[in-house]
Amino acid sequence: MQVVIDIPEDVLNRFYREFRDLNDCVTIIKALEKATPLPNGHGRLIDCDELKEQIRRSLAIKSLDYLLPAEKAIVEQIDHITTIIPEDKDE
Repeated sequence: MQVVIDIPEDVLNRFYREFRDLNDCVTIIKALEKATPLPNGHGRLIDCDELKEQIRRSLAIKSLDYLLPAEKAIVEQIDHITTIIPEDKDE
């Protein structure tokens, strides 16, 4: 099974360096409990928003609103693809 987990970087660094702090161990165990299993046979995990931006740039247009109807229909399907891992709004 493949999973995606969110562990704070500082906790993970301390865990690798020291492996002594029980609080770090608890944090990692809790992260594992909340892990997102990746479905068997999943495809590549990509940033759909970035894909749409690359399409816009490659067509040298200001907005995807300028696409031809058939092109727009294809690009709109990107928003309907199943989300495996929700977006991370942190900057």
